[in-house]
Amino acid sequence: MAIKKILKWGGLSVGAVVACLVAFVGTRYLAAGAEFEGRLEDLAPAEVSSVIRIDDVSRRQKEVSVFINEALLERATFARLEQSELWKSRVGKSLGSDMREFKEKHLDDGIKKADVQLRESAGLALFKDVLGGELLLCTDDENGQSRFVALSRVSRKVRFYWQFAGFAPSFAPSGPGSPELRFDSGVMRVKLPPAKAAPGAPESAQAPKATELFVVLLDDVLVVGDSPKLVNATILAHRGELKGLSANARFKDACALPDKEEAKRHSLKLWMDLDRLRTQLKPVDKNGQMVSPVDAYNALPASVIKLNYDVLGPINRIIEKDLDTRPFCAAYYGVDFSDSASILFDQYLLADEERLAQPQYSHLRKTWALPPALPGQLSLFPEDLVSQVSYRQSLETINNEVLDESARLSFIGDFTRVLQTIGAEEVVMGVAPRAYQPDVTEISGVPLPAFVFAFRVKNPTDDAAGKLLNGFLDNMLGRKPQNPGDPPRKVTRVVKEETLEGQRIFAFDYIGEDANERNSNATRLTLQTKCGVVGEWLLITNSRELLRKSIVSKGRVDSGLYKAASALWRDMPGTANATVFIDFSRLAGFIDDPKLLKTIRDAKYNVNQIDGRDPGALRREICQNLGLDPNNEKNLSDPKVAAEYERRKKSWLETCRVEGDKYIGDMRNDVNGLTFFQDAALFTTFDKNALHTRGVIRIR
Repeated sequence: MAIKKILKWGGLSVGAVVACLVAFVGTRYLAAGAEFEGRLEDLAPAEVSSVIRIDDVSRRQKEVSVFINEALLERATFARLEQSELWKSRVGKSLGSDMREFKEKHLDDGIKKADVQLRESAGLALFKDVLGGELLLCTDDENGQSRFVALSRVSRKVRFYWQFAGFAPSFAPSGPGSPELRFDSGVMRVKLPPAKAAPGAPESAQAPKATELFVVLLDDVLVVGDSPKLVNATILAHRGELKGLSANARFKDACALPDKEEAKRHSLKLWMDLDRLRTQLKPVDKNGQMVSPVDAYNALPASVIKLNYDVLGPINRIIEKDLDTRPFCAAYYGVDFSDSASILFDQYLLADEERLAQPQYSHLRKTWALPPALPGQLSLFPEDLVSQVSYRQSLETINNEVLDESARLSFIGDFTRVLQTIGAEEVVMGVAPRAYQPDVTEISGVPLPAFVFAFRVKNPTDDAAGKLLNGFLDNMLGRKPQNPGDPPRKVTRVVKEETLEGQRIFAFDYIGEDANERNSNATRLTLQTKCGVVGEWLLITNSRELLRKSIVSKGRVDSGLYKAASALWRDMPGTANATVFIDFSRLAGFIDDPKLLKTIRDAKYNVNQIDGRDPGALRREICQNLGLDPNNEKNLSDPKVAAEYERRKKSWLETCRVEGDKYIGDMRNDVNGLTFFQDAALFTTFDKNALHTRGVIRIR
């Protein structure tokens, strides 16, 4: 009887337990069905410096993997790019020195291990259950350290596992060296063991520290981050106690700039809060001025400007003013990796309208007000052009608001003063191969390319070319000071008319009697200048052959560069306010010239200026260091001063030799690496408060 009673009551107990378990599991399963009805951006922290969005992680991961294989690893020429200093310093620091190793060991192997681990421990699929759709990765700076929080949608199966706190262990199985897990108030704290020190790292290097991650599930949104501040912000946004990223005006306005069809092409979408980055990033030196890294990329290197201050100084001034990034408060970037033969990207820069209204940016407001135009100059240029840059801006704005007083009294200033009087509203600069070049191929040791400047002018007549050259001579002579009582200036250069392909063109002529002046490089360079009108374009060039080809083309869209790079223009807008075209192999051929490289090297490592210092200033500093009066000229030639000066000079010469060789070697590697790419085009259009640049880089 006792046994029967035990069995009876035991059976009832088992039944009750089973019933309770079924009810418990059913309750958890129903609870696992909750879904957050908003967007991930509604939960992400409102204050972050950057956000990466991937709309379909599984599809985009395959897309990127195929691109890496077909566009990079399967091309033998990729080795040249990977060995360049440009790649090592920009990409290698993040991905490592070997792209194949990164893909196989870190990307493919890491994904494979994670997928196997999930399937074996929990029966979950990485790209179906955990990363089944969209992913949002937000980063921000906290006390000089980059912190992140990632948000993704997960399947009901994952949410069901979470109900039993079995989700996290499936990612972190027990065993030596495994993460420590602790579940506290709905947040899983995962303490990761310290990473292994990099091979060959010095003993003095600080030991890697353990990292703590915070994992929380908010309905069907999995949140993972290494910052309590960022993770807490998502939790509070989920409770409705804080507004999320979607309420950030800079984020909302910048991400609304691309249209929906355009955004669908983007494998990766990146948003950056430029104003926030300006407060977080350490300033860097830009030609003697400390600026935010955000605004440090709109200037020529000082060593390049030194090659010719009269020309490159004003050009640098134009670049600094017209590419001034300070009015922009946010940026959106979209990159399309779907074609293994090319990379397509879009950049949108959002301007702060109050900032843009300031007087210092009046030149930008006037420039952006110009409507975009058909880049007809592309059909004027030969198909083997090295590069060209165009920018729609009136020459009146350039001369009066962009150039400063010293730049106006320069070679470039002489042209802008005349061009503003004939209504030029766009500037184009093109570089052609040296095959187009006449007999004078260098000045002051600097090799010259065959170049062309083109200016868009409304309804120009043939004599506009003559007016430009005559105006240039008048301005050049007018800016040279003349003392009272000096005899009238002797004019040795005049403008003459010629005929080319049945059309009037204009050129300089020498009428002086000085044989030495006639045969000087300066005069011969001047006599190479040709100027003519083709359609709405006023062209000035040092190449008669280049001008001849432009006249013959008559601006037909089936001619010249337009025809040669027709596939490149396919993804470009029909009109633009600014354009860039580069043929990388031809550019490499031009830069990799022994004379040019020597000139660039000597400009950066000048053997006559120790540490880039004026010799007199250095001697005075040595005097002061030795306790001598630097204002007494006799002390400057003191034996002790002379000995220290010679010591420093000897050291500097050795620096010039070693560092100069390295500088040229790195430049050659960079140039050689860039030939991995075939060519690139960028078209920019201006809006009231934003700039859109569409770019395509083709891979050879």
